[in-house]
Amino acid sequence: MTNIKILWEDHKKTKRVTQKKAAAELGWSQSTLSQFINGKLKPNITAVIKLSDYFGVDPIEVDESVKLRRVK
Repeated sequence: MTNIKILWEDHKKTKRVTQKKAAAELGWSQSTLSQFINGKLKPNITAVIKLSDYFGVDPIEVDESVKLRRVK
């Protein structure tokens, strides 16, 4: 399960950023970012890491399935 929508809602309120601007900063189209936010497109591990860096959170906070991939 991803938490992108929750993270996005908080980020856009605190940083006052649009999807268009955020997408440009991430190097994606606005459509791709929107699909991640709305759960229509599941991000791969590279996108999860990029989003976690953008939001300033651990990758697990972006997508809980990441914890299943971690090596102990």
